[in-house]
Amino acid sequence: MESEIKKNKRIPHRKPSRRYQKMYASENKMSKRIAFQLCVCVILIGILLVISHIKSIQYVSAEIKNAISTDMSEKQAQYIKNEIVTIVEKIKNVKSKKANITDKKTYNITKTDNKNSKNSNIENNEDNEDKNISKQSVNTDLWYIPLKGIITSFFGERENPTSENTQFHEGIDIAADENTDVYAARSGTVEFSGYSKSYGNEIKIESDDGYETLYGHLNKSCVKDGEKVKAGQLIAYSGNTGDSTGPHLHFGIYKNGTAENPMDFYKENDFEN
Repeated sequence: MESEIKKNKRIPHRKPSRRYQKMYASENKMSKRIAFQLCVCVILIGILLVISHIKSIQYVSAEIKNAISTDMSEKQAQYIKNEIVTIVEKIKNVKSKKANITDKKTYNITKTDNKNSKNSNIENNEDNEDKNISKQSVNTDLWYIPLKGIITSFFGERENPTSENTQFHEGIDIAADENTDVYAARSGTVEFSGYSKSYGNEIKIESDDGYETLYGHLNKSCVKDGEKVKAGQLIAYSGNTGDSTGPHLHFGIYKNGTAENPMDFYKENDFEN
């Protein structure tokens, strides 16, 4: 019984000593101080982070503004450049229109002068810019009259007027004054423009369809070898060169190298003035 009573007997609470209380109080103050310092450090670190973040935001915004301003300046420069190019093109168009109007007026004046000064039967081709083109087509194949005048010798056998020997005349002779305009009968390429013993100054024009036209006894040629010519274009002036007894034009037509009768392509009255 006594042992059980001892076990159940409460042991009275002892107060800590003053030394322990002082030591506990000092430790408590130290822990509070450390906690305060840690809080201060955390706050300072947070403030620094916020400041750095603000600066980075300001830097990025400044860079964005610079990029936007640069881009806008480039766009403005491009826009101004495009406007200048447009204005220059408009000025060029206005100048070209004025030049075309002037050329048309000059062309009309030249057409009137040529029509009054040359043969009344030679019409100017208004659809062609070349002033030397005459509209003298006589059939659907567009054979142009090379020169108007009296036909003094036809295609076929004849007596040579200079040698009095019989020979085959590969063309027709059209009498005309010297320096009368001679026009291309067909469009093509000048195969030969020069001098020969028989025809004197002559021109040969080869067409794409196999036809070749010859113009002989010329006083002066206006075209060169290899030059492209159009039907009705002024190519020469008639004369009296080569084997000739008077001023006239020898006109011949060849098909794949074989002489053709020009009167198969024209009527005799086509050459009358």
